[in-house]
Amino acid sequence: MAKRHPPKVLFFYEGETEKWLIQALKEINKQQDGSTLLGKAQKFDLWKNDIKKLMPRIKEDELIFICDTDVLDSCIAQFEKNLTLLKKNKTKFSLLIQVKSMEDEILNCTACKKLDEFFATKGTDNFKNAWIKCGKANKLSQKLLSVAIDTDKLWTQALPNELSRLNQWIEFRVGFTDLPRVNQ
Repeated sequence: MAKRHPPKVLFFYEGETEKWLIQALKEINKQQDGSTLLGKAQKFDLWKNDIKKLMPRIKEDELIFICDTDVLDSCIAQFEKNLTLLKKNKTKFSLLIQVKSMEDEILNCTACKKLDEFFATKGTDNFKNAWIKCGKANKLSQKLLSVAIDTDKLWTQALPNELSRLNQWIEFRVGFTDLPRVNQ
């Protein structure tokens, strides 16, 4: 019997903060249960960019998009156009839908109640700068563990009423625990 290879996975993130979150989650996952979270990461904003231009270069078996929802009104048409194309082409994809932003998602699944508590910073921009600096120093996974991250809560918040337009895509929504892994 031929050995089955794990799927090739590609994460798409909107900004630098999500890039470092993915890297930190890979490290946390390996520490906590010894499995490896599959996938490379590439920057692509599903809300603002046309995926049609990217599709010919995609060679992965599964695509996972991390999506903020704080820009819903101005970009929903492009977002839906992209998802419709993926579905029409029978591309295997999943959505990690962040209720509002990554910062809100982090607050939902850690012991921190305000961003200022995370890095002792003031404001979102300073938080993001500290987050990226911590990621580049390979210390973000330890920081997340120090604030008691509960990865089971990541990307699982109920969608508020103002995001009801996304309900048509709910079948593609997953949380952290649903992401593809391979045991070592």
